[in-house]
Amino acid sequence: MYDRKLRIGLLIDTYQSDKWVEEMLDNIKALEIAEVSLVVQNRNYKKPTPSTVWQKIKKHRLKSVHIFINLILGKIFNKLFDKYPVTNNAFETISLKTRLEGVPTVHVEAIQTKFCDTFSEKSINEIKEYKVDLFIRLGFRILKGDILTIAPIGVWSFHHGDHRINRGGPNGFWEFVEQWPQTGSILQILTDSLDGGKVLYQSTSCTLLNSLQENKNNNFWKSQLFIPRKLKELYHLGESPFLDNVEAENRFPTFYSKPIYLKPENWKLFKIVTEGIIRKFKKKILSYFYFEQWILLYKIGTGMAVNMGSFKRILPPKDRFWADPFIIEEAEKYFMFIEECPHDTNKGHLSVMTFDDGRWSSPSKILEKDYHLSYPNVFKVNGQYYMIPETGENKTIDLYQCVEFPHKWVHRKTLMKDIIAFDTTLVEHNGKWWLFCSVIEQAGMSSCDELHVFYSDSFDSSDWQPHQKNPVISDVSLARPAGNFIKNNGYIYRSAQNSSGRYGYGFSFTEIIKLTPDVYEEKLVSVVTPDWDTDVLSTHTYNHINKMSVSDVIINRPRYWT
Repeated sequence: MYDRKLRIGLLIDTYQSDKWVEEMLDNIKALEIAEVSLVVQNRNYKKPTPSTVWQKIKKHRLKSVHIFINLILGKIFNKLFDKYPVTNNAFETISLKTRLEGVPTVHVEAIQTKFCDTFSEKSINEIKEYKVDLFIRLGFRILKGDILTIAPIGVWSFHHGDHRINRGGPNGFWEFVEQWPQTGSILQILTDSLDGGKVLYQSTSCTLLNSLQENKNNNFWKSQLFIPRKLKELYHLGESPFLDNVEAENRFPTFYSKPIYLKPENWKLFKIVTEGIIRKFKKKILSYFYFEQWILLYKIGTGMAVNMGSFKRILPPKDRFWADPFIIEEAEKYFMFIEECPHDTNKGHLSVMTFDDGRWSSPSKILEKDYHLSYPNVFKVNGQYYMIPETGENKTIDLYQCVEFPHKWVHRKTLMKDIIAFDTTLVEHNGKWWLFCSVIEQAGMSSCDELHVFYSDSFDSSDWQPHQKNPVISDVSLARPAGNFIKNNGYIYRSAQNSSGRYGYGFSFTEIIKLTPDVYEEKLVSVVTPDWDTDVLSTHTYNHINKMSVSDVIINRPRYWT
């Protein structure tokens, strides 16, 4: 552990930057364990000057047709894929001048080759004087030479893509246009080997297919949290243990067998635009005859139902959807607690259905607020029923107690405040209660990407401690809870939503290997995808008790016939 603040150097082109960088620096400052002690600015940087299409044609007359076609295709692309405004723009231009006022600056005129920047011996010696622990690369081109090793913890740099399947650029572009289910991002310590940096942190998000800007926005907002998290780990571990962990985690090289992705030429851009138009046309035509609707599934058997194709369907009226089923057995009857959401309000409330004489009753409303409710996680402690619904819109995690089963519930306690949490699920293990939930730490992030764990001595505590490794999972295919924990022969299994490609695409089960306040380890044991019926598009929760298993799916349901 360090007995002083970590000294950070910033490698920048200009003090003009993006809003996500400003937020990252604020988050670093809030830790109170690190400070920016040096700015290294690129003297070679020249701010791009926007030029009109006619200026470009005048300058490159032989390519005038190419430039004009590119302009037209670009406008069509933007009209198709970038018409949706983002709620919190990560790329809003801001100035870092005030925020970095008083921080020493070294101006470097880098030695340039075609793609790389190298620092002169004079610049290196000047930078050494500031005894920086690590650099964050926010400017310059590909770095080579002594600048990579001058700081003990190296140069940290983002790659906004999954380096295992996508190297090059533009950021977030190919994931979007090729409709890959996930968009990745990594933080790495740079080395002299191109694309051979040591991975510090990596994560995946669902590729957001409505807007390229939205997809990039989510990716950058989430990745700016990587550096504060790793700084916290570095500070508490100390230099040698931290670097030993990095070496251990990068002990086997990451092979890459894809092309290096580049900005598309006209022929490729034409193909992208054409395919996008066709895709939108097909979707529009389909929407006249079908609509997407969450429905419920159930199966009665001798144990956990594992053949999803054998489940029976429960169809809601066409003006609403039913989802997030939790099952309770009481007085030899089954009660299914669900989210019920009318399409006209798009605000969920909680309802219950009763299984009696082989049939399910119509839903009966049990809880409604002026904000959205879902995920009615009902559980029993000491003979008493409790519920923790999803109340992320209210920025709370609330505990309700049943006073008249199954219809009457009263607010017992707010377990956590000022947290945007989703799908809270509890489990008791080794004398502690563990609270699992998906959390949005930064406006502009997805609710499906990161799993946080908290612990306490009692399930109804107001003092929940965060896990040392939060978020314990940063992976859209495994983060968000998908139902209650399953305990079997001393093993604990967690159900997890897989939102790759679209929200709630599938779910998985993981076995919890180790769960302590500072260690979390799990392994994947089973994966469920919506492949058993042609009209099934997604399935995202699963619950089981005794002989009853329940789930939910999105189907393409006909508008004008059953």
